[in-house]
Amino acid sequence: MPARLAVTEDAVWVLCPDDGSLSRIDPVTNELVATIPVGRGPSGLAVGAGAVWVTSSRDGTVARIDPASNRLTIVPVPRCCGGGLAAGERALWAANRLDGTLVRLDPATGRVVARVLLPRTADQEPHQVAVGDGAVWVTAPAPGEAPPTSCGGWTRRPTRSPAPPTSAPPPPAGSPTTSPPPTGRSGRPGPTSTPSSGSSRADRRTKGAAS
Repeated sequence: MPARLAVTEDAVWVLCPDDGSLSRIDPVTNELVATIPVGRGPSGLAVGAGAVWVTSSRDGTVARIDPASNRLTIVPVPRCCGGGLAAGERALWAANRLDGTLVRLDPATGRVVARVLLPRTADQEPHQVAVGDGAVWVTAPAPGEAPPTSCGGWTRRPTRSPAPPTSAPPPPAGSPTTSPPPTGRSGRPGPTSTPSSGSSRADRRTKGAAS
């Protein structure tokens, strides 16, 4: 499982599920400040309510780390959680892959407030969770499928509209609006070229597609 990352005002926090540790990095010097054991199989990392939080499914716990002292407090949370963790809307939200629920935790105590059964069209397992726009969002791959690493069909919409094309300045007064026909050496009008049959077919195809 890849590492998790979170940022507070004066620290960068890196959760390493392989060894069950949380590393505190100084963002100015990029040096390791502290390594805090947070339990077996940690999966979720979030910052909220003045603390750093880590969920551990193998231990069934939620760890609270005080960023002022690095003090660790362990709160037992049975049958939780195995998925991501997010903070927002005055709560902590843990995606619980163990029973297919979204667990709401009290950010003051870490205790369970509610277990929300997610709507499902298949036997899905909640994986990642985020809070935004007044709602909580959860990804849920089906059992046996790898957690999503990329999304197809999405496009990036620019935040600024492109500048309108600049129109060509109008011709000076009295200037001809059309070019004169080509002339030969004698000064007489030369032959006018006609489009090839391929160009005509392309034009028809274009007109047909436009209609």
